Amino acid sequence: NRLKLRAAAAEDVKIMSALLQDGLVAASDLHYQKDAANFVMVINRFCWEQTDDTDSETRHNRCLCGLKVAHVKQVSQRGLSVGANQFYNLLSITYEETKENEKVVNRLTFTFSDGYDIRLTVDELALIVQDIAAPHPGLARPQHSKR
Repeated sequence: NRLKLRAAAAEDVKIMSALLQDGLVAASDLHYQKDAANFVMVINRFCWEQTDDTDSETRHNRCLCGLKVAHVKQVSQRGLSVGANQFYNLLSITYEETKENEKVVNRLTFTFSDGYDIRLTVDELALIVQDIAAPHPGLARPQHSKR
């Protein structure tokens, strides 16, 4: 079963964020299509939906997926070297609506390890994620420290 999800509300983004956590993104796979007002990326996501905490022999899969954000007005980033031979580890995706100068501003933030991030200002929330290849074996399950 291939993943295909659409986010139109903040709650949807939380679910996508959990599914895409620990996804690997190549800098060369981040693209802002200004004329079309889209931001797209390819993510080598860890298949969290296939994990079984009770079975230590479970194979850990990854899957390439495409992510598209529509209605993008502005893109800002911190720390990323777009176009470089670099990979980034996706930690989370968040969505917030704030008021600035009496106008509502909608922002999606993609947070990566090492303090890197991409912030998209959007007219409205329209985010699609879809697997674009079959799952393949990954090297290991991502580990998170207990706090």
